[in-house]
Amino acid sequence: MNKALKITGCLLMGIFPIFRVAASGWPTGKNKFILIPTWYQYYASGYRDLFSHDYPYPDNGLYRSSLFQLYGEYGLSKRLDFVGSIPYYLIQYRDMVESRSNKGLGDLELGLRYNLLNKHDQRYLSIQVSGIVPLYHNDTTELPFIGFGDAGAEARLMYSGSLKDGKKNWYFNTELAFREYFDLHGGISQISLLATAGLYLNNSNVISVDISGMRSNGNNEAFNPINLNGNTNFYFLKGSFDYGHRITKHVWAYGEVFHDFYDRNTGIGKGFSLMLIYRM
Repeated sequence: MNKALKITGCLLMGIFPIFRVAASGWPTGKNKFILIPTWYQYYASGYRDLFSHDYPYPDNGLYRSSLFQLYGEYGLSKRLDFVGSIPYYLIQYRDMVESRSNKGLGDLELGLRYNLLNKHDQRYLSIQVSGIVPLYHNDTTELPFIGFGDAGAEARLMYSGSLKDGKKNWYFNTELAFREYFDLHGGISQISLLATAGLYLNNSNVISVDISGMRSNGNNEAFNPINLNGNTNFYFLKGSFDYGHRITKHVWAYGEVFHDFYDRNTGIGKGFSLMLIYRM
């Protein structure tokens, strides 16, 4: 299975405006590497409160987050991979009365992924552990925040593989992740889920659908709808549709559209993303 197809668009596995590329269970391969630059756009013209009631932003307000991220993998051995990502954010909230913005590097993530099981090169069970280092400092006078501003760690279990249905070739990816931010006042715990199903249309085109969700619990019960990346207590479910096209032997291009359909204490988000996947 082509490794490029395992990354089905830009999967949001954190607070909606916070983006991460899902690692998935496929090993990279010894001395092989994958490089993925991504542009991601998120928009919210309203939000949902603690009881999932919908509210529009006042005065025609709009929350917008633009993300530029570089993600990479390198195969240290047949089963062990080094993974890392570094993001840059442009975040803005604007209405008819005020305009607030912030920009800068986000959370640097570095980790290792190990393939626990390879069944006939069709099923892969892997585990990944990562460290999180914020490359910014939150100033309470500069809203909206880029992120929590805390160091953390994540453990992720991934099960991925391919399926054959007559002449149709399918693939799937499922993930369960636990993430902890080491806040001095008690920490922030997050658990996330992801399910992906993809179909090869031919050797150069692929489509997929994703359902993902997260529950976050932190020490701060307050909810500020114009500072979505600073909210610690929320949950969400979102769906997305992805399309990928092979440009060259080593390069794929992906596009994605997404929309959340159930959430609490976060924005009612939608948007799109574009990425290139380069494998050598």
